[in-house]
Amino acid sequence: MLECGMQEQDRRALQRNTAVLCKQLVVDELLIQLLQADSILTESMAEVIM
Repeated sequence: MLECGMQEQDRRALQRNTAVLCKQLVVDELLIQLLQADSILTESMAEVIM
């Protein structure tokens, strides 16, 4: 049976590299709008990001 979700080693790698990834991330206003439309981000979350 196939596993769902992230593998443990990948999860740890993301945790270790979160700060570097966040510094390199380019946030586009359209992305923020799409995440809000899908109820993934709230208005206050979007304001903090932008």
